[in-house]
Amino acid sequence: MSPPWQGSITDFNGAITGLQPGKNTENSQLKFQGKLDDSPFIIQGQSNFFSKQKNGSFTFTLTDFPLAAFYKQLGSQLEIDTSRGAFDLNLDSHWKAEQLNNSGSVIFSGVQAEYQSSESALTLSLLTDQDNSFNLDFSFIDKEPVSQLTLFDHLITRFQKLIIKASVSPFLLASGDFTDLTDSEFIEFRPGEFIMSEKGRITLARYGSFLTTNPNIGLTLSGSYNHTIDSAAMKTQLETTESERVAVDNQRRLKKWQGQKELYRKTLEQKQKKMQIT
Repeated sequence: MSPPWQGSITDFNGAITGLQPGKNTENSQLKFQGKLDDSPFIIQGQSNFFSKQKNGSFTFTLTDFPLAAFYKQLGSQLEIDTSRGAFDLNLDSHWKAEQLNNSGSVIFSGVQAEYQSSESALTLSLLTDQDNSFNLDFSFIDKEPVSQLTLFDHLITRFQKLIIKASVSPFLLASGDFTDLTDSEFIEFRPGEFIMSEKGRITLARYGSFLTTNPNIGLTLSGSYNHTIDSAAMKTQLETTESERVAVDNQRRLKKWQGQKELYRKTLEQKQKKMQIT
């Protein structure tokens, strides 16, 4: 961890029970508790302290630890506002085959990015739920001698991978299954028209569900047209419209001509009748 971090432990107390020096196969129980910078923690576990091999298991829980304690370490690696936010840590560790297996989760609450335009802001918006918290699971193995990498380093690496994942496609990190939108960044309209296609309506509905499920995310919409496809479609539409207009106009002219022809015929008949009478 760089720069090095240190904290103060107070109110530390606990006990180890079941110590039996003559029985190398028996595990002793341990439980300690205290405060780390005023945040309560508990350590519980079991181990055979008289065995020559690494063995045993333990759990460590830390509650409501302020993120501000790591402002120097986080500020140099992530664009996170360390003036606010806290986390709960749950760690399970056990020795197996000369390896220390670690797993658990960190529940962050009230964490915000330092800048709204940063990559961390997008990642946090995708991870954070309606309670303004998110869970970060972890699992890693340390070989003996135990690695110099700390849990903090593993968590930083884990979060940086999530940032990369979100930058590739936010839908890969979002709550709910919206991976189908990864290749659907456009809402299609009918070529040359302002009416959405059937696929476009389905995509729009999926985006609506995405925003409902991820209320911290906002979308910026922009419009454009495909010069090749839309221009050809608009040309065809104009030609069709013009053809229909000409057909209607020709029909009107035909009816007018037919009316004038009928009127001329009737007028001619009347004149012929008058001539026959006289």
